This record gives sequence, structure tokens and C-alpha cells, in this order.
Amino acid sequence: MNYRIKMILTLLIVGAFSGGSLSFVYNKMLPKIEENLKKEIENSLLLLVPAASYKETSFQGKRVFICRGKEGEIVGYAIIGKGGGFQGDISLLIALDKQGKKILGIDILESQETPGLGAKIDEPSFKGQFKDKEAEKLEVIKGKIEKENDIEAITGATISSRAVVSIVNNYVKILKEFVEKNK
Repeated sequence: MNYRIKMILTLLIVGAFSGGSLSFVYNKMLPKIEENLKKEIENSLLLLVPAASYKETSFQGKRVFICRGKEGEIVGYAIIGKGGGFQGDISLLIALDKQGKKILGIDILESQETPGLGAKIDEPSFKGQFKDKEAEKLEVIKGKIEKENDIEAITGATISSRAVVSIVNNYVKILKEFVEKNK
């Protein structure tokens, strides 16, 4: 048999085996992956909204959570927001108070930002800036914060900072619409 044909057949067999193995492992692990993501969302909800329970629903194709206290009263709302960052997609949980007027906080669920720079979006010093901000348009600034709705950019990671603020602005708007429709 010709050397080239042997090489092509070998590559095809190795490629098919590798692809099949990866597919098999992914399908076997998918329930565990989904379970871990659900736990991460639950932990983030508990971190952001002091609630006894939550109910997941859908609004405009987005995952929205209605958070309730011990007496069944609504104590806040949350939404999972996604958008493009510097290295890839960023997924985060955004929580608003029961009136939809203040941001209770954000938590990064998934990010592939540059380690040491963009990955700082998951640090408390950056995420903490969102807590108790008015649920209005936030702005990223470099340097000293001058206005109530300013978010200080991470030095060396302005694109990641802007991406997070953009996601928050977009999804706060959606969540506020949900709150208004469900009053």
C-alpha cells in the first residue's frame, strides 16, 4: 500500500477514536457538569440574596430567579447574564432588590479571561463595586470614581471590566422589565 494512503488511514482512525472517546466522556459527564452548575448558581444566589427559597422561570429566553424569604415574600430577583469578554464568554449572576431599583450584587459563574489580569473580575474588590448601586446605567472609568454609578476598571483589564459592566447594564434592563411586569 502507498505510504500516503497508510498515513491518511492512520490519521483517520486515530481522529475517529479520539473524537469518539471525547464525545463518550462528555456525554457521560454532562449530568455531573449540569449538577455542578446548578450548585454554583444556588451558592451564588445565597451569597447575593438573603432568601429562604427561589423559583426559576424564563423571561425573554433568559433564566430569571424569584427569591423569597421565610414568610414567602419576595426579597429579590436574579438573572443569569452572558456576553463576550476579552478571551471568551463571561457568564454571571446579577441580583436586584425586590423593587428592582438597587443591585444587590453580581457573581461570576464562568469566565475565560486572562489569568492575573482579566480574571480579576472575579475578585471581591471588583465585584463589590456593584453592590448597592442604583439599577441604572453603570459606566466604567479609569481612575478615581466621581459619580454614584461609576465602576473603576481593573488596571490592565479594561476590556474585561467593560464587558462585565455591559453585561450588567443589558441584563439589569431585562430584569427590571420582569419586575415591572410581575408587580
